[in-house]
Amino acid sequence: MSINNAVSKVRLRVHWFDQWTNELDSALQLLPEMATCPHALYRDLANTEKFTRKRYALVTHGDEPVSVVIVRLNGIRWEPVTTWIVPGALFPVRTGYLIDVLCQLNVPLFVAWWRQDMPPPQHPRFQQMHSVVTRRLACQGDYEAYWKHTGKLKDVRRARRKCEHLKLAINAPGAAAWTIENWGRRWAPSGVSEIIDTRDRLRVARYWEPRGNQFTISLMDGDNFAASGTVFVHGKDVVGQANYRHPNYEKLDVGSRMFDAIQSWAAQAGFENHDFGGGLDYKNKWAPEAGERWDFIVEPPRGLLRTFSASIWRQLRKP
Repeated sequence: MSINNAVSKVRLRVHWFDQWTNELDSALQLLPEMATCPHALYRDLANTEKFTRKRYALVTHGDEPVSVVIVRLNGIRWEPVTTWIVPGALFPVRTGYLIDVLCQLNVPLFVAWWRQDMPPPQHPRFQQMHSVVTRRLACQGDYEAYWKHTGKLKDVRRARRKCEHLKLAINAPGAAAWTIENWGRRWAPSGVSEIIDTRDRLRVARYWEPRGNQFTISLMDGDNFAASGTVFVHGKDVVGQANYRHPNYEKLDVGSRMFDAIQSWAAQAGFENHDFGGGLDYKNKWAPEAGERWDFIVEPPRGLLRTFSASIWRQLRKP
């Protein structure tokens, strides 16, 4: 995604919609496609569930569309619908307009800058810039040497013995849904049935699995799932996403066996790296540091904060 901002002095217009329309669909067809979220998938992500609020922005320069932005309400802030579910993608936007579009939306917007090809852009409205070290393990060569260095290899070998009777399955029927739905329930905040992006993750899996860019690696006990993890193919890497292990199999350390199985499968498939992401201490033993990801908040102008607050409460009170 280019972050060149040669048009920073132009005036953009933002047209907000509460539902997906033919006008938005027509504008989308005129914009460049995102590699990890083609227009067909992006349009599917426009769909919403009864417990998820989404809004749709058509951003124009004169009579020409420069971006179509789908945002999802998460707490008191909005976020691009692609957040954390498709790497390297925010929303379709013409080259040179990214910063302008982010600023002209004029809502508090959380932006995850994840697996982009350059650091995030700088702008006075981009606040609370936060970086996290990410971790990747090479799939080729002696990757177990790192596990030996961190002491994780003995856990892996023990888990292999305990889980010897479990069979490895790739994209087993229902595996993606079992993994993502259970993961979404497991990590949902108190009082919420599932993480807010769970349904969107399922849409991504349905789109990319038959096209070979999304895989679910499962450990099976007969017809039962013991543990499973979804990964997304991004370039020559596999990127870890949702993981879940059934509580009945915890004593077998199926979590360690699952990561081991994903690594082995990725190596055999010829991928270069297994991206474990960052932010959780347990990942330190699985993979070395290899880059950063960022997130930040695009703050609206101060004069719009009161208007935004009133709008949020109206959104939250809608049935």
